[in-house]
Amino acid sequence: MKDLDQALEWSTWISLAQNEACTSWGKALLGRLQFSEHWASDLVAAENMQSQTQEVLPFLDEPVFKDSLLTLRDPQSSLERLRQEGVLEVSELSEIQRLIQVSLAWKAWYPRTSPETSFSQDLKNIPDLTQASCILSKILTPEGGLSEKASPRLQVISSEINHLKKMITQTLDQCLKRLDQQGVLQSRFFDFRDGHFVLPIKIGHHRSVQGLLREVSVSQQTLFIEPQEVEVLNCKWHQKKSELFEETQIILKITSEKLRHFQKSLGVIRNTVGHWDAVCAKARLARVYQGKAIEVLQERSFELSQTAHPLLWFTTEENAIIRNDLVFQAPTQVLVLTGSNTGGKTVILKTLGFAALCARTGFFFPSEHTPKIPFFDQLFLDFGDAQSMTQHISSFSGHLLKFKKILENFQDESLILIDELNSATHPQEGFALSRALLETFLTKKTMMIVTTHDPQLKNLASEDSRILNASVHFDESTQEPTYRLLLGIPGKSRALEIAQKLGIPDQVLVLARKYLDKKHQEFENLLTQLTFQRQKYEEEKEKYLKLQEHFESWKVQWLQENQKIFQDILESTKKQAEVLLEETRRQARLQMQNLESLSTKKQIQTSQMKWGQNLNLSTNYENLQTNLEKKLANHWDIVSPEEPPLVLQKGDWVYVPRWKNAGTVLSIEGNEVKIALGSFQVTACIAEVQRASRSQRR
Repeated sequence: MKDLDQALEWSTWISLAQNEACTSWGKALLGRLQFSEHWASDLVAAENMQSQTQEVLPFLDEPVFKDSLLTLRDPQSSLERLRQEGVLEVSELSEIQRLIQVSLAWKAWYPRTSPETSFSQDLKNIPDLTQASCILSKILTPEGGLSEKASPRLQVISSEINHLKKMITQTLDQCLKRLDQQGVLQSRFFDFRDGHFVLPIKIGHHRSVQGLLREVSVSQQTLFIEPQEVEVLNCKWHQKKSELFEETQIILKITSEKLRHFQKSLGVIRNTVGHWDAVCAKARLARVYQGKAIEVLQERSFELSQTAHPLLWFTTEENAIIRNDLVFQAPTQVLVLTGSNTGGKTVILKTLGFAALCARTGFFFPSEHTPKIPFFDQLFLDFGDAQSMTQHISSFSGHLLKFKKILENFQDESLILIDELNSATHPQEGFALSRALLETFLTKKTMMIVTTHDPQLKNLASEDSRILNASVHFDESTQEPTYRLLLGIPGKSRALEIAQKLGIPDQVLVLARKYLDKKHQEFENLLTQLTFQRQKYEEEKEKYLKLQEHFESWKVQWLQENQKIFQDILESTKKQAEVLLEETRRQARLQMQNLESLSTKKQIQTSQMKWGQNLNLSTNYENLQTNLEKKLANHWDIVSPEEPPLVLQKGDWVYVPRWKNAGTVLSIEGNEVKIALGSFQVTACIAEVQRASRSQRR
């Protein structure tokens, strides 16, 4: 827990989530997420927590799931007293009534939720405590106080108390008027002190008022005297108040006994409301930093596009947040982060560790696309200086003790984060130990993310495909870090550049450069060239993407402008074809009428030939129209592709919608089919016919 707070600021994150919760017990549930025993224990549980946060997104702004909870108080202690056969106070009954009303309102929302989700099922399974609500409604006012009509006796006593109070008030008003004329009042108002109605009398004038002295002011200038005229009334008023208290206790006892039957159901409601209040808090928090539901993976790979640490949204202007693509997968198990100091290595390290925690706790993570994060059952951290004067532990010893703990407990699904691997000891011996540690961790599926300045650790990536170099970008032209991650490229430490920027004298830096060995200088120069080339590549890539975006925009605009022209051409062609087709059909109908009046075989054959010619002519017109549409559509891509043509054989029955008739296939030539329609033959495109049903063959 201490490591999480110091390294990842996890408790700060939990506090932000608690601020979004409405109920005190919902906040408490979120508070438990500071401890690993309350995180998802396996992949399925982690997926379920992410799903639940996703499920409540459509309902976050509904008052029933937020505003109605803001003034609820935790009824847990009241429910415990019910279980132990205690008697609840009016305020406790009022809180239970409000909780029941919230539960009934939530239950009414069940039909509006997506079925089969956890949220929907929990709303459906909320116990219906309408009966308990009716019990409480009979004794409570809408404001939550005890109703005077809670029982017949209470109503009578309350009426008598009100009458006595009215009489006392009238009597005191009369006394005030009389004593005011005598000039003995300290103020023209009566008061209530220690259960008695009193008048404020100036010091030295107490003999002017018959009554009992009840109190003296702190200043010793005012005497509070109960007038003799109200002593008897006040006594009766107190007696009735005692009767009222006794009757109230009877009512509370009876009501508590009735509610005891609903104690378990009330506990279910409390737990349901608290749980989903906490889930809604996670979802509300996600809207602040544009978080998305995490796809929790069994595979060992991170896929976070244009992401950043969620806490940056609460400390930095959004347009100033630097986002990175943190994408690496098998065979990579170790990510070695290098580069300049103050370049953002540790922030990236923390971002990946933070993502692993979010995956197990139901929090979303910022990413342009769906964030994909492996499930890690254990998280090991080694951040900062581990020295302790009180325990006589040096920095190096502190690191070794943490490594020992990791070695004793790490497993296949562990994540190890180490900031500044190989520090606080001899470089050569430290490298040997660091390499041994890495090779040991690589014996399992453990993933590691480390930052370092050790050039020998940078070189390991060239020897082992499971190790991937990454660096934080440094702008050579401005000599400033850009905080952008470069995968596959190691980075320079730039200790001398930073020293120069911070004002270290030039003569010291010149001397320092003399002591750098030749291999180190050659390696650093090579890294500088790689970084420069990478920067040029990124600049050219950005230019290309902008040009491509401009071209796509121009293409869309051009198609929109010209599509109307093509549609006009199509419509004009259709109209011309329809006119010619209608004329052909008219001629065919005339031929049909003439055919009915013919008597000789020769006349029938002559007319049949003419009619067939007309049918073929109409077919040609329609073919012309179809071919034109296809030609335009194929060229300009403004009509969706047609379905594949029928595969026909000679003798198949087909239906011709244009002639509303069915016939048999006589022959097939290319895309055309000759069909016998009764005694006549027609030619049509295969695309114009359908397979004939049994009813169409009649």
